[in-house]
Amino acid sequence: MKNFQLGKEEGVQVEPADETYLSIEETAELLRLNAGAVTRLLRSGDLGGIEVGREWKVATRELAAFVSRSSWAGARRRRQAS
Repeated sequence: MKNFQLGKEEGVQVEPADETYLSIEETAELLRLNAGAVTRLLRSGDLGGIEVGREWKVATRELAAFVSRSSWAGARRRRQAS
């Protein structure tokens, strides 16, 4: 872990983010949805994300968690296998 000093305070430790974040468009492409559907998932809290200004960002770990717990993801995989 790297140590960073914030202002004049000493001893404050901040971990740099090693997480990869995706835009709504990138997330939509991976989920094979449109951007509006991804935005609705984010606003409803079904898909975890953060708002940065006016844009949403989705952490790759949040996307993986969403896919693993989503019932439609399993149904989509079954349809593709057929």
